[in-house]
Amino acid sequence: MNNRKHLRFYTNIETEYGTIKNISYEGALIQLSSQDTLKTLLENNNFSIKILEEEVKAKVVSDNKSATVYSKPDENLVNRGILVERGILVNRGILVGLVFEKPISKDTLQKAIKLHKKPERVRKEPKFKIETDALEAFESHDFIKGVMPIIMELTDENTNVDKIYALIKNMPTLEEDILKIANNAYSNKGIDIKDIKSAIIRLGLSRIRDFTLKAISKEAITDYKEEIKELTEIEQILILQTAIFDNICQIACTQKSRFYDLLMLSMIDGLLIVIDFLNKNKYNDIKIQILNLVKTPSKLYSYVSRILEKDMFGKDMIKLNKEYFEKVFYGFDDFIKSIIIGYTSYAPYYKYNTNKKLQLSKQAINLSFTIHLSILGTKFILQNDEKAGFTMLNRLNRFGIDSIKFSGFLKNAIKDANLTIRDLGISKEISTSIQKINYSPNIEGENTKEQTKIEIPKTLQDFYNIFTQTLTKLKRVCVRYEDKAYTMLKIENLINFIQETQKGVLGVIDLNTFEIPSYEDISFLDILVLKDIDSIEDVGKLHAIFDSFEGYIIMTLRNDIDLEAINNGLFNTIVEFTIDFPSYMEDDELYADLIKSAKNLLKKDFGINKEIASENLRYDLKSIVRKVINNNFNIY
Repeated sequence: MNNRKHLRFYTNIETEYGTIKNISYEGALIQLSSQDTLKTLLENNNFSIKILEEEVKAKVVSDNKSATVYSKPDENLVNRGILVERGILVNRGILVGLVFEKPISKDTLQKAIKLHKKPERVRKEPKFKIETDALEAFESHDFIKGVMPIIMELTDENTNVDKIYALIKNMPTLEEDILKIANNAYSNKGIDIKDIKSAIIRLGLSRIRDFTLKAISKEAITDYKEEIKELTEIEQILILQTAIFDNICQIACTQKSRFYDLLMLSMIDGLLIVIDFLNKNKYNDIKIQILNLVKTPSKLYSYVSRILEKDMFGKDMIKLNKEYFEKVFYGFDDFIKSIIIGYTSYAPYYKYNTNKKLQLSKQAINLSFTIHLSILGTKFILQNDEKAGFTMLNRLNRFGIDSIKFSGFLKNAIKDANLTIRDLGISKEISTSIQKINYSPNIEGENTKEQTKIEIPKTLQDFYNIFTQTLTKLKRVCVRYEDKAYTMLKIENLINFIQETQKGVLGVIDLNTFEIPSYEDISFLDILVLKDIDSIEDVGKLHAIFDSFEGYIIMTLRNDIDLEAINNGLFNTIVEFTIDFPSYMEDDELYADLIKSAKNLLKKDFGINKEIASENLRYDLKSIVRKVINNNFNIY
């Protein structure tokens, strides 16, 4: 798609002829102050220009990305201020492409990269520190500790009634509840059962397993009745997501077994750990803010995603949850990794912080897909989020779920969720009414059927065009970014807009969090997003993925890294399909779009609908979101 041999970098170098705006080893784009300067350069076919401390011979050429050389200017274009002979006339001068006689030195390029103005980032130390006191408090839950071995035994293919009986007989409360179920109108065949072993035989190990799981959740919730009385909506969200997860596992042929148990337990107990911590530390005002923050699926998932970034607490909740379950459940690795990838696939502009990279497995990637879709399904059912429903339907198409079967699939999941809701004694059930999806995406991720005109900055439209062309033609594209969150937000919209990538299994893997997976591990996917490929150490694995993976691969890379110098093997692998996301540091129209994107994100995910005032400093997307949340909720 392009003939570049070197990557260009944004910079801001003052020279005797004008300001160099971007630069590579072999060329640059310079902004001239006048047509006279352009004329002087054109008359000198090989002129000298001082770039920082290095004297360089250069000549004016066409720039294959930003300009077209015109030997004779179009008067209409000149009148509109668009171009002037062999350069592009912009508001602040004329942009002209230069090619150097010899490549500049590595030292000069490194210094040039550092001169580009970067967006401001808000970094604040967390106000709260969650230590192991919450973990120790949960270890004292004798009921949960007692039931865990039963679930472990029930997931063992070699278990039998005697083994289960030996565990349950030591738990009078659970034993009494199982006897009641065995003797109810549905199960009773005219003969009352008085011993637990006969009850197990009558109900079967599968029903015993499901009931035990619900008993754990019910017992945990009972201990926190006062705190959770406000959380009916959140209970619904967690239970519905679990039911959708269960149904997707069945059609996608992903292993269920203990992972279903873990999903329900981790979500409910993870929420209880938060409440337990807040109660112990008497941050009642913060507790109210958090409870208000997580009343809907979007807000809850955004809250979880922010926890992944440790914005709220000193110790992220998923890690705390992992430690808890490793103590009582003997293992959590694949599941916690699938949660991270699932949430990142749902909100690719977030990240999970870890000191040591995690190893991926095929099982974790497969499960991440079901978690991602369970989030989308919950948003569609409880919030009438048509975009989420549209995306989920397309992703399920791979498994034979079309628009006709989709409604029935969701109703089955709601039915399963309502059974659990009734068993837990929650008063409000979920409606089985499924709305029709009237959504058709546009390139900005909005619904074209609403017929609202979307104005897209030209630089952004140019990026959309080259991204779509590169991906559909080569099935691979690497995007260099200035602001990762803003770029990933736009890439997410593009994936759901491009017809070729709408259907199939999607996985977003942050290579700051995970080691690069092997091809065998990601073979389940159809669309693979690799964030921050500059952190790859084993380029051979990437080559293997390129050679064998038949789906679409989208990569991201920081635009202030001289990859050619630090990892030449990786540079040569990706240079032919690398494109640049435009910079908003000097593009007012593009920065206005970033502010609009931040405003939409705040409204959708946090229910905050307010104008965002522009400032002299330019902030990255996530800093704008943090600042508004900070002012609105006084969280930090």
